[in-house]
Amino acid sequence: MDKRKILIVDDAEINREALAAILEEDYDCYLAADGEEAIAMLEEQKVCYSIVLLDLVMPKVDGYGVLEYMNRANLISEIPVIIVTADNTESAALRAYMLGASDLFLKPYVPSVILKKIDSVLYFSDQKRNDPLTGGFNRGTFLKQAETFLNSVQNRKDYAMFYFDINNLKAVNQMFGSEEGDRLLKLFYNDLVTSETRPDVVARLEADHFVCLAEKSRIDLERISGRMVRSMEISGKKVHVYARFGLYYIDDDTITVSKMIDHAKLAKENIVDASVKPYCVYEAGMSDKYIGQAEALAEFENGMENDEFRVYYQPIIEAQTGHLASAEALVRWEHPEKGLLSPGTFIPALEKNGYITKLDIYMLENVRKRLDEREQEGAPLLPVSVNLSWMDFYDESMRECIFKTFRGNESNKRKIRLEVTETSYAAMEQDNRNLFDHLRELGAKILLDDFGSGYSSFGMIESYDFDILKLDMSFVRKIENNPKSRTIIRKMIELCHELGVKVVAEGAETEEQVQFLKESGCDYIQGYYYSKPLSAVDFAQFANAYAKAGKIAASAVS
Repeated sequence: MDKRKILIVDDAEINREALAAILEEDYDCYLAADGEEAIAMLEEQKVCYSIVLLDLVMPKVDGYGVLEYMNRANLISEIPVIIVTADNTESAALRAYMLGASDLFLKPYVPSVILKKIDSVLYFSDQKRNDPLTGGFNRGTFLKQAETFLNSVQNRKDYAMFYFDINNLKAVNQMFGSEEGDRLLKLFYNDLVTSETRPDVVARLEADHFVCLAEKSRIDLERISGRMVRSMEISGKKVHVYARFGLYYIDDDTITVSKMIDHAKLAKENIVDASVKPYCVYEAGMSDKYIGQAEALAEFENGMENDEFRVYYQPIIEAQTGHLASAEALVRWEHPEKGLLSPGTFIPALEKNGYITKLDIYMLENVRKRLDEREQEGAPLLPVSVNLSWMDFYDESMRECIFKTFRGNESNKRKIRLEVTETSYAAMEQDNRNLFDHLRELGAKILLDDFGSGYSSFGMIESYDFDILKLDMSFVRKIENNPKSRTIIRKMIELCHELGVKVVAEGAETEEQVQFLKESGCDYIQGYYYSKPLSAVDFAQFANAYAKAGKIAASAVS
């Protein structure tokens, strides 16, 4: 283990050497001949000093001058100072203490007194600098230590910053108590410190978030991923916990440690599917995306109040006849300054921060109102599917809105469908999954959206009842160049039909894709081949044209 570093500042060489001789067995000693040299060494930040032993009376810059500099540079709270002086007057000590000195001992030196005072000062300093749970660094100390370390290396770009987030800690705390949760945090910290990556600086920032700085040459992402899963036996029960992490490879010599942590954290937030790959590496575009989402979140309430959100409708076509069968409602934001915003720029931020339900209620009510108007106008009845987030089913007002839509209303049962993604469905607790069964009993049609983009489990189809399965566009777009995708699509359609489930293929853009889907028995097709998402006015014209040509499907998506 590396020794802690002590900076000894005294203009008398004999005093410096005497102190170094007393301390060198337990500490690495660095020597400065006066206050001016000491300030230069502190400014370089090439060494992370644990403590400063400071003579008061020196030429050029005296000990008081060093203390004043350390206050200006915000170092006095980071590095404790013990005054070393022959001046036994009360005024000398008082002035030093007023400037932030932690303790004082007098010349000539008594080794046992010096060692005891240093131990005492470092102990109390560590209480402020370290995380009380793991014993490692806290956030403030990590920022300082990491900056000092990077200043001491030849090339910062040889290093990377990790940001870790432990999942399931809350469940461990709730089921087994905070003591077991604390034990998990200590184990994880120890895993980091002793890992093959051999990180140079490690800290627990807060709660279940950890950071570390490590050399790129020692990073093996697959091995680290394997370490992110841990099985713990608590009270006779096995509990599986895992961590996700973001990684920032330092590519800018001027970036601060705090910004490095932000980049690594942002990468962690961009993990797509932690069960497949529990990490993500930072890319420059993530910052722009984050800023855009943050701005969208800040402006969301005003956007709702100013009626800036619009419902767009993408047609869904009956595959075998080419007739118009239904549509999917998609939200767009007509921002007064930024123009028309696509969902990808604001939906993730709304979901993450709990605002998505307000938008989903708006969508459901808007679609219902528009369909009522169309029905009153005598226009052809075309069902519209509305997307729901898993968070909607934890909001009482949204649950009531959904049930009110279908309870005793035969018209709405024919006109409105509900879409939920497979990943959202898998994330819901069993009680909320059961809500779908109740909705189906009321006559609502349920669509499993984006199948193939996430969990992709046949168990989803086996265990839960859906009326319609929507194949994700990632499958459809591989039809032309991936034989495996074509086989999977054909078999999936056959399986769904055997189970009494209809299939919609999303994202069809080419003649070859559409032809293959027709030949494979796909029920419905959605994509730019037939139409992009349309405004309410344009979709009405689109539907009217199909109706005039006698091309409205005899039976809507069911």
